[in-house]
Amino acid sequence: MYVDPSGLDWTEEDAIVHGKLLKQGEDGAAIHFKMAIDEATFLYETAGKDKGKKTLAHLKAAIIRTEFYDRVKMTYVDDYDYTYGNGHIVYIGIHAVALGNYHASVIIMANPISSLYQNYNLEQTIPGSMTKYSTLGARQSSFLGADLESGRDRKRDIMLDIKVEMIASNTTNAATIANLFKLESTYRKKQKTSVWIMTSFLIDIQQGIILIPLHIA
Repeated sequence: MYVDPSGLDWTEEDAIVHGKLLKQGEDGAAIHFKMAIDEATFLYETAGKDKGKKTLAHLKAAIIRTEFYDRVKMTYVDDYDYTYGNGHIVYIGIHAVALGNYHASVIIMANPISSLYQNYNLEQTIPGSMTKYSTLGARQSSFLGADLESGRDRKRDIMLDIKVEMIASNTTNAATIANLFKLESTYRKKQKTSVWIMTSFLIDIQQGIILIPLHIA
C-alpha cells in the first residue's frame, strides 16, 4: 500500500506497478501509466500557487494510480489535502460538451473533520482518498427552453477525469458553502428563488469570477 502525502514524483511503488504491468505483458499500459504520471507531475510543478491547477493535476495522478495499482492488485491511498488545510473547499469544475461549448458546475469537497462532510451527505469519493465531494449544476429544461433544471451530482458533473479546468474559491466559511446546497434544493423544488440569485451568490464568493457557463449544459 502506497500513501501519497503531497507530491507527484515517480515513486518506488510506481516502479513496482510499472514492472508488474510489463511482466503481465501489458507493455502499452505500462507506457501509458508512466507518461500519465509524468504529465500530471509537470502540470503540478508548473501550477505555482494556483489551487485549482494543483488539484486538477493531483486528481489526474490519483485517478490513474488508482486504476493501474488495482490492475496489479496493489492499493493506492491518496493522502493529498484537496482543501489546503481548510477542511472544505469550493471549486468550479469545467468540462467540454457538444459543439465546442463548455459546462461548469460547482464542486464542493470536504474532509472528515468538516461539518459539511458530516451533515450534507457527500456521496462522491475521490479515488483512493477520504475526501468526499458533491456537485451542483444546471441545464436547460428543454432544447429551446429558457428555464434551468438544477441537479446535484449530475452524471458528467461528478466525472473529475474529464475536467479541463478547476477554479478554486476563496470562500472557507462552512455556513456560506452550506447555503449553496440549500439554494440549489430550493430552486430544484421550483419555489420562487431565482437562478440569478444563485449566479450572483457564486460571483460574490468567487470575488468577481464570471460563472455564466454554469448555465450551459
